[in-house]
Amino acid sequence: MNDLEILKHAQEYVTKLSKGIDPLTDKSAAESDLIRNPKIQQCLEYVAGVLKRDIAAWEGSLSARSCGKGAFGITDEEKQALFSVEGTVYLKDIADLVNSVAAKKGCYKFQPKWINNYLLSIGMLKEQNGRKIPTEDGKALGIIPQEKYSERIGTYYVNTFSPSAQQFILDNIDAVIAFASSNSNDSSEQPKSQGKTRSFTNLAYPPGQSVEQFCADNSDKCIIMSAGSCIIESEAGAYSAALLFNGRAKFVSKEGIKTRSANYCILQGLLDAARMLKKPTEVVLLTSTPLGFNSKSSPNKALIDEVLSELAARECTVYIASCNGRGEELVNLINAYRING
Repeated sequence: MNDLEILKHAQEYVTKLSKGIDPLTDKSAAESDLIRNPKIQQCLEYVAGVLKRDIAAWEGSLSARSCGKGAFGITDEEKQALFSVEGTVYLKDIADLVNSVAAKKGCYKFQPKWINNYLLSIGMLKEQNGRKIPTEDGKALGIIPQEKYSERIGTYYVNTFSPSAQQFILDNIDAVIAFASSNSNDSSEQPKSQGKTRSFTNLAYPPGQSVEQFCADNSDKCIIMSAGSCIIESEAGAYSAALLFNGRAKFVSKEGIKTRSANYCILQGLLDAARMLKKPTEVVLLTSTPLGFNSKSSPNKALIDEVLSELAARECTVYIASCNGRGEELVNLINAYRING
C-alpha cells in the first residue's frame, strides 16, 4: 500500500468516525461512545475534509506530472530579456512579461500572486483590512496604490508598479520563484475566487486575537457570524447567527434542519443572514472552521455558491475569515447579541 492509498484509507476511517460509525465493524457506536459527541464529530468531519482536499491535491499533482507538466523555470539567458517599461504597470503585466520570455510547453506559468507573497515576506507590502498595501519601504521602492471605480463594488485600490519597482522584482526573480516553491502548500496560495458566483477574498485571522476584538477591528464592514451543530443519528441540525452592521446587531436562528453536517447548518446561517442585507457593502463571513469556500469539491458547494450568489446580487464585496479554535468564544458572542442585540 503506497502513501496515497494509506491517506485514502485514513480519510475513509475518519469519515465513518465523524458519522458515529465504528470503522472496524461498520456499526453505529454506542450512545456513550466518545465519537458520538457532537463536538468530536464536528472536529472529525473537518479532519476528513482536510484529508479529502489533500488527496485531491496529491492526485492533481500526479495527473499534472503524467501530462508532462513541470515546475516553472527561467534560464539566465531568458532573464536578459526581462526589462522594466516606462510608466506604471499592474502585477499581471509583470507576470505576463516573465511568461513571455520563459514560455515552455508543458510547464506551469509564473503567477502574479508569487510576487505579492514575496513582497509581503520582505516587508514591501502588508495586509490591512483584507488588502495588500505598500509599506513605507514599498512606497519608496515605487509601489503606488491606484484608485479605481466599479459599478458593482464602488471605489477600490489596485497596486501599480513604477519602473524602479518593476526592476526590483525582475532583479529578484529567482528569490520570488524560490519563495513560491517553498510555500506552495500554504493556505495563502489558495485561489481567492472560484468563478463568477464564487468571488471572495480570504481574510487572515490574526493569531491570538479575540473574536470580539476582530469584530471591533473590522467594524467598518458588515460582519456575519454563524455557528451550527447537528445530531447525525436523527439528522437534525441547528444554527445561530448574528449580523453586525453600523453599530447594530441582528440575530437569527433555526432548528430542525435536516442534515448530517454541522458545516451545512453554519452555511445555512450565513445564507439566511446574508438575505437580510438591503444594500451593497463589504461583508466578512466569520466562522470557527473553514467551510470549503476555497475548494471546488466541497460537499456543500451548492450552498456555498448560493451564499456568494446572494451577496453578489447585493453587489457586496466578500471576505472569508475563520477563527480556528475559538468556536466557543464565537458561540458566546453570537448568543450575547441574541440577548442584548
